[in-house]
Amino acid sequence: MKFAGGDTYDGDWVLNKRDGEGVLRCRDGRSYVGSYRDDYKQGSGTYTYANGDVYSGSWAFDERCRRGLLRYANGDVYDGDFSVLPYKQHINNTR
Repeated sequence: MKFAGGDTYDGDWVLNKRDGEGVLRCRDGRSYVGSYRDDYKQGSGTYTYANGDVYSGSWAFDERCRRGLLRYANGDVYDGDFSVLPYKQHINNTR
């Protein structure tokens, strides 16, 4: 399906909502490959940000959560728990 802004979604639908496995590609370079539930990123998936950062791991209601791996475009890596936000501080302390 192509959205009005030019983004595309190729995957499962239930009751006009993304639900199941799918691929979202955005015009600005962002993409998501993974699970959806009730139109939210939910379960496991990989999100590529427009700046080149890549997150692979767990999602709940469009938010990164629990265990995941974030590879920053600059080469930094965070492998850990995304249930709490201080993960960015951890990266800065391990350089």
